[in-house]
Amino acid sequence: MFKEEIDFNEEKGTFIITVSCEQRTMAVQPKTVYDKDVKELIPDNLMHKLKLMSSPAGPISNIKYSSHVNVGKWVFEILQEAQPTSKTKKMPPKPRTRRKTQRK
Repeated sequence: MFKEEIDFNEEKGTFIITVSCEQRTMAVQPKTVYDKDVKELIPDNLMHKLKLMSSPAGPISNIKYSSHVNVGKWVFEILQEAQPTSKTKKMPPKPRTRRKTQRK
């Protein structure tokens, strides 16, 4: 019923998941809503390297509601591995000044 497409573009640094379905034309056809987790479609080696940039406005279904859509697109950005930078030296704390007691 639902058509799932995965587009992986390493040059642009994007990972796109598109889910679509045909609209319901007859009352006899069942109403269906896409309720699967999209993260299950992401390969394990990319799971922690992706950041969600955009998602569909409403649920994906074959129903003609204003809040439902027939095509949904999740766009993920592939995060580049951060190269380790040299650690800056931590300055030692300044010695505390002690108050001198006054003699009476």
